[in-house]
Amino acid sequence: MSKEEFPYRFYYHALKPNEKKAYELFLDGLRHMAKEITLPKEKGEDLNYLRATVAVKYDHPELDFLAENTIWRQEYEDKIVVIPHYVYSKEEVKEATQRMNDYINKNFSDLLNLSSPYQRILIAHDRLANAIAYDLNPQAKKDDVYRIDGPILTGKGVCLGIAKVFMLVLNFLRIKNHVIFGDALYNGGLHAWNVVYFGNEAYHIDLTWDLKDEYGFIRHRYFMLTNKLIAKSHSFHPDFLIPEGRTNVMYPFYAKTAFRTLEEAKERLRTMPFNPSRGFEILLPTKLYNKENIDELRRVIWFENPTTKGLEICSFNYDEIQTFAMFLNKHQ
Repeated sequence: MSKEEFPYRFYYHALKPNEKKAYELFLDGLRHMAKEITLPKEKGEDLNYLRATVAVKYDHPELDFLAENTIWRQEYEDKIVVIPHYVYSKEEVKEATQRMNDYINKNFSDLLNLSSPYQRILIAHDRLANAIAYDLNPQAKKDDVYRIDGPILTGKGVCLGIAKVFMLVLNFLRIKNHVIFGDALYNGGLHAWNVVYFGNEAYHIDLTWDLKDEYGFIRHRYFMLTNKLIAKSHSFHPDFLIPEGRTNVMYPFYAKTAFRTLEEAKERLRTMPFNPSRGFEILLPTKLYNKENIDELRRVIWFENPTTKGLEICSFNYDEIQTFAMFLNKHQ
């Protein structure tokens, strides 16, 4: 990994060779707003197009002005044809991109004169924490609170949109970084924040939890934390990669309950507190999705975790990822 690579394509480097080829083709297609993007594959080849296309979205938050995460695809023996769903017209993309660039240049170009990377990160953190307010508005136009639109254009966003904007600013300041997904342990909520790098060391910054408080003070409680410190309040995959069978780790809505092994899933189910106001889902690699394993997980839920008593359990398939879902039984 070259230190000069900006933006740092974290998720790209976690892909397999054939997925990297699909990544590059999908990226080029999005940039040209192609109606269809063809991802070639060898006959009989298992090309996980989903890993490649989602990796593009999280390595390139500037593409939030383009396609939604939801895309259609037609799969053939020797290719996969992806049909993106574009959010804006070409003219709207041009205008929004210009506003994005103007915003970053106006508010952060002076930081390029600072020789200390730490100072660049600190001041950028403080300026964004002062300028952005947390807001989850279900009526927000085109879900802009989850994308860079909200924080940049309206000054409001949620964790995912805020982390993406911070990533854009850090890229501009030539700071190696990426967005990471996990779980906020205090309430069990799905969450997103940033990881920055100095040499081979990784540090966590949760800008959302450092936003200006009701008294007007900017916080630094979640600024430049080590893995050990951030783990006290955040749950995440410790090596930050995308293990086989966990494509969904790049989906913020599914990140918290994806497991690589049956034992990992059982251990989490034994200890996780259950929030009765919401259901939860467990995503398993396809090779683990069978009746015997599902029955074993049911046993753990019903008999080994006192907080999950009285659950109604069902199972279904989400796209190419096997899902084992549990919901609160409201009749009990």
